[in-house]
Amino acid sequence: MNNTGLFITVLAMDKYEGSKNIKVGDILCLIKEPHPKDENAIKVTLDNESKEQIGYIANSKGNTVIKTTLSASEIHNKINNKSKVEIIELKEDRGFMKLYKGKVVLESAKKPITDISFKLTGAFSTHGNKRKLSEDVKVSPREIKIIKENKQLIGEYEGLSAGVVTCNEENMEIITQYVEDLSEVIATANSTNNGVIICNLKLKEKIKTNRVKVEEIVEKIIAEGINTKAQIEEKLEYLRRCKVTEIAIGNLFSSYIKYPENVKNRIPEKPKVLYVDTEGLVNDAICYMNKGKNLLFEGDKAVGKNVLTETLAWLYNRPLYEFSSNSQHSNNSLLGSQTFESSKSDNEEEKKNTAKSFVSLTKIVKNIFTKGEKADIDEKELTGITKIIYKALNKSDKNLVFDKSAILEAFVNGGIVVLDEFNTSLPHVMPIFNALLDDRRRMDVTNYGLALGHPNFCAIATQNRDYEGTFDGNEATFDRFEPILFPALNSIADVLRERVPNASYETISIANKLYLNIKSSVEIEEMSSQALSLRGFVSACEVIEEGMPLERALKVSVADRITDLDERKAVENMIDLLIG
Repeated sequence: MNNTGLFITVLAMDKYEGSKNIKVGDILCLIKEPHPKDENAIKVTLDNESKEQIGYIANSKGNTVIKTTLSASEIHNKINNKSKVEIIELKEDRGFMKLYKGKVVLESAKKPITDISFKLTGAFSTHGNKRKLSEDVKVSPREIKIIKENKQLIGEYEGLSAGVVTCNEENMEIITQYVEDLSEVIATANSTNNGVIICNLKLKEKIKTNRVKVEEIVEKIIAEGINTKAQIEEKLEYLRRCKVTEIAIGNLFSSYIKYPENVKNRIPEKPKVLYVDTEGLVNDAICYMNKGKNLLFEGDKAVGKNVLTETLAWLYNRPLYEFSSNSQHSNNSLLGSQTFESSKSDNEEEKKNTAKSFVSLTKIVKNIFTKGEKADIDEKELTGITKIIYKALNKSDKNLVFDKSAILEAFVNGGIVVLDEFNTSLPHVMPIFNALLDDRRRMDVTNYGLALGHPNFCAIATQNRDYEGTFDGNEATFDRFEPILFPALNSIADVLRERVPNASYETISIANKLYLNIKSSVEIEEMSSQALSLRGFVSACEVIEEGMPLERALKVSVADRITDLDERKAVENMIDLLIG
């Protein structure tokens, strides 16, 4: 169907039973019903089968036809008996009838668009590869990539611009939507004509029919009370700032579910510091997570690995679990252990009454065997016996239960588990993860039983390569993770602005210069990587807000953090030269 933009007034009359349940968003049927008083009358029904009437299209200008809408006579020749109307808004309630604004939906006879023609225009001097593409298409058609750049659509050939996409408004809207929705759009350049390159884009039917409608998904999340509108808008703003594709955004929100209260409290609020993405890592991580993949974050310390995990848990609205890996973990400790738990079946009063009843029974038995003679048990002794039995009941009131580890909790509850410092675990221990991490998503756990993985479960392992205390990992386990490599930071200015928003331009500028100086020394192996700690720079910028001088803050948080005395002195000298 095709929305036409024809707005009409629907008169829902109380005398028709079906009119009582009409609401905004309903799609109703239009049926032409001429009669002597009004040859252009159009009846409105609930559906085409039962034809249960709810009213008419208004046809009296100045009386029932709402301003900005058309009368029945004005749309009579534009509709057929397959046309429908969508209820947009309740405009007026007159007691015996309600006036709704509606939008006509016509049955489209137009064939679906399967491909779009467009041109690449622009000067050869402006677009570096336009001349080469013009020559190459004379031999055979060539593939080009369409990208969005400065609000224009550009055709790229072999990595360089080959011209500006030019076509009619309707086709431009479709191509733009494709570029915004998909990670890559490939078209074909077929021929050239007077410096203009003629191209064609084939539309993939699967993508067209399955295009995610983010707005509809978001409305459902809000209606179910999972997130508020304000919370969703914050997430959307961040996702689009990080250039996450619309399809990926829609699939992310489609994974939202309502968690039980005992799990819900692990879902993080919006982090104080969101991951600052300069390399497209947010989009990479989301694309893989949407496909149910596990992630391996690898990079130097303080490049934002744990910040990104918390950001992802916030975006996905999933409970976050953390597990610190080390060489002391055994297979069993990775999944959980048995422990005693107090039974909740009996309360204190019940246990006391049980003890008293047992003592009373003792007295009765004693009396029977003494033939009714007084039992030689006084009240003091009875009280003592009661206490002994009560203590025995308390001691025996324990159940042996399985206490799940954070990993297993995340697995069955549908959370994200962060396996921190993953390569500090011994390689022979790692294979226990394999059944949890691959497509099976199930595992028999000793003393627990069969654990089935929740569809929302995701494991994110973090590690620094070649650091002290790390091991070469088990290949089979590492193969179950998708690697996301964090590059060394070429500047920390954006990170500092995000984490310490009140830091001055001068403070950030000097801190960034010091960072780059230390980084250069590390790269030529004059210093160890231990000298390069982003956390130290963040701490320095934070304490400056408390009145500490910049020079002192950098020396304490950055230089004094270094254990090698020669390297520490070298960084102190850098600080003196920068601040002077």
